[in-house]
Amino acid sequence: MSIRMSPTLNKGMRPIFTCLVLATLVGALAAQAPGPVGLPPRAPKNEVLQGMPPIVRLAFRAGPTTRFVGVRRVQSEKNVFTQRVFKDGRKIRSEFLDGSSKGTIIVDSGRDRRIYRPKQNRIELMPGGGDMAGLRPQMLLATIERERMSPTISDGGFVAGFTTQLATFTRPNAQVGVRMWIDPSTGAVLKFDAFRPDGSLAAHFEYVSIDYKSAIDPNSFTLNMPGVKEVTQKELVIEEARKLGLTPVILNLPGYVLTHQHVLKRKESQALIQLYRGPRGPIMLGQTLGNLDPSAFKERPKRPHENVYLWKSGRETLVLIGELSIEQLQQSSRSVTAAGS
Repeated sequence: MSIRMSPTLNKGMRPIFTCLVLATLVGALAAQAPGPVGLPPRAPKNEVLQGMPPIVRLAFRAGPTTRFVGVRRVQSEKNVFTQRVFKDGRKIRSEFLDGSSKGTIIVDSGRDRRIYRPKQNRIELMPGGGDMAGLRPQMLLATIERERMSPTISDGGFVAGFTTQLATFTRPNAQVGVRMWIDPSTGAVLKFDAFRPDGSLAAHFEYVSIDYKSAIDPNSFTLNMPGVKEVTQKELVIEEARKLGLTPVILNLPGYVLTHQHVLKRKESQALIQLYRGPRGPIMLGQTLGNLDPSAFKERPKRPHENVYLWKSGRETLVLIGELSIEQLQQSSRSVTAAGS
């Protein structure tokens, strides 16, 4: 991994981000758990799947066609919650039954995603993409291939009352990276674990019940609520940037789509993070007041071909992280423009 600073970032700058914050910044791409954000799903490339065991090929290829209603427990880095899931091919509806996001509803039509957040009384609009009920097959396959994980198959026992086969993907250092409990009769992934290179848990879910025969109302995959405001990811970028005292900017790079934004908060500082997906893989755009210490980007394992480019704009520091060359990232920085109003 290489890091380049714009000449305006001098060696004497005083960083306001700790190494922990910077490690989280650069890890936002490398450590993304398979989740509900992404571009419209595509069938996994045959050449990537050819070397996989039959049960793994079944899981990836059956994802866009499986149909069920189920309840699952989900664990992320910070939260544990229960979801009711309705899945009909690429159409997915997830209802949050408890936890801090209780009442939230996510509907993915296969073309776009709509997230109802009751606390804000609004619907967030995003690109669609989950065709394995929360897994992004293209990203998952790319991670397995990039980290040179090797699969082994064993008896997975019973999950939600169904017999499963367990596919365990191991890194060259013998560390487990991904585990998938697969129903051999349908290809549905009934339980899933993903671990970061440092061994920490990135994502987990397990179905406690699942019904392949339950009737699903077609209206389940629409989310229109009169009186509820709809907002785009660009509008959220503008809103959050202004809250942080930042200049609202976006990445206007051909072929790239803004899929998600969030604020990274630490005691010392805050940063606005934007995630983009496109033809050359994911790109993260970070933005904060003050300076960033580029040496901190070396504090955790990164993607082998991931690079970082930092530059200053007035009193703000911006960073682009992605699997592009330093020169390509530097050129891409010229496509970071005002987000408008």
